[in-house]
Amino acid sequence: MKTKRYYLLPAAASLFLLSAGPSFAGTTAETTGESTNASRQEQTVDVSQVPQPALDAAQKVLGTKPTDAKVIVGTSPQEYELMAKNKSGKHAKVHVLADGTVMKHGKPHKEAAAPAPTPR
Repeated sequence: MKTKRYYLLPAAASLFLLSAGPSFAGTTAETTGESTNASRQEQTVDVSQVPQPALDAAQKVLGTKPTDAKVIVGTSPQEYELMAKNKSGKHAKVHVLADGTVMKHGKPHKEAAAPAPTPR
């Protein structure tokens, strides 16, 4: 009856692995306490609700008055994403804290460029 024992071992191991799968897959940035760009929540707000120091800093960086605003939920101090069209008609955005500190500056939907090939 040794053959029956050999059938039980793979069956027990597969049950163990199947039950452990959801716990591994359930680990997210929210459960681990990490913050990522993908899990970050943004909420659209009116530009008039953005503090004046943040508006002034964004206008200085963008070169024009911001037309759209989003608040990044859960940041302390409060972070805002302010967007505008620049003089050439392209969309530009800037991340600014409520006190006017500029965090990031870039363009939305910018595609990553491939690195230049290295000579061999």
